[in-house]
Amino acid sequence: MVLDASRGHPGVEGALAAANAVLERLRSVMTPLIGERGYAALIARSLALAQPGGGSLVAAPPAAGGTVALASAAPGAQQPDPAQVREAAVAVVGSFISLLLTFIGEELTRRALQRGWPDLDFGAHDARDDHEETSDE
Repeated sequence: MVLDASRGHPGVEGALAAANAVLERLRSVMTPLIGERGYAALIARSLALAQPGGGSLVAAPPAAGGTVALASAAPGAQQPDPAQVREAAVAVVGSFISLLLTFIGEELTRRALQRGWPDLDFGAHDARDDHEETSDE
């Protein structure tokens, strides 16, 4: 789920293209579970969670037969920095996956993501690795 695909396409448009490629793959593996409307709702909520108070990205409405995509929040104004767009896109994807974990659970989310990215290691994760043990002594 790397958004580095924009390296060959510099600028905001490249960052958006890379983010939308990831979201399209997510859409293809998630719509059988949550439907197109569920996907669109989760994208909208992910944008709100990832960019509180607004940000550099918006959800572009789907064209006829198309899908929801990310677009620059200010198409007529000054373009945001491509790094900001990539950072916002990563936050949106992270929020989307977090919402999936909440709504459909870890196992279904993991299986769906594994269908979309079979080369990624989805091995068992030990929650204890997330927290360092500290001592008050």
